[in-house]
Amino acid sequence: MSILSNVHMMSNLSRGGAAAIMEAAQDGNPAVIMKNSRPYRVIMTVADYERIADLEDRAKALPMVINQMVGNSPVGVHTARE
Repeated sequence: MSILSNVHMMSNLSRGGAAAIMEAAQDGNPAVIMKNSRPYRVIMTVADYERIADLEDRAKALPMVINQMVGNSPVGVHTARE
């Protein structure tokens, strides 16, 4: 599913459409708010946000894990072989 499949205009928020937009932002289907014909904000569930934050944390840890796997541990990090 494309992230742009659940698009809403910023003006809808000010016209009482916020509740409908929040409801439309279901798990795995974030709502994209457009302003001046461009994506401006994303509304998502807490579960989706936590999933993305967890993936970001894992991605940040990858270089260290890879270095440990190939034996190039950064200073201060010791592998089982040392």
